[in-house]
Amino acid sequence: MPLRARRREATAKLKEVLASLEGKDILVSYCGGSHSHWWFGRLKLSRLKVDWGLFGGDTPGVVVLWGAKTGGRQQNIRIFLNQLVNVREQDGYWLIDFWNGFGKCPIDPYKPKGYESLDIELAKRR
Repeated sequence: MPLRARRREATAKLKEVLASLEGKDILVSYCGGSHSHWWFGRLKLSRLKVDWGLFGGDTPGVVVLWGAKTGGRQQNIRIFLNQLVNVREQDGYWLIDFWNGFGKCPIDPYKPKGYESLDIELAKRR
């Protein structure tokens, strides 16, 4: 799998998606399945602000999604992009896909093995 090329293409797609969502309220979900300690659903980030971090080279290494400050606290989600492979839209959600090799041969032994996705959707105002 040509990971560098896939990462560049996916990062370009992610930049477009996040640029269109900036300033809006979003909901972020993740389920790591049985091999993860984390599962969160519909975590709200109000008035989204996006920061791209460059760590050498021209491809960002991390993107930080910031929510508006409420009650003296500010929420953020850091997404490390070193294993990003695709960004796709499906039924009103944007799925950010990561791949860390096969089960017995992970690319990074400190991250979940296999395929993972982070879901982003627009928060509906009632």
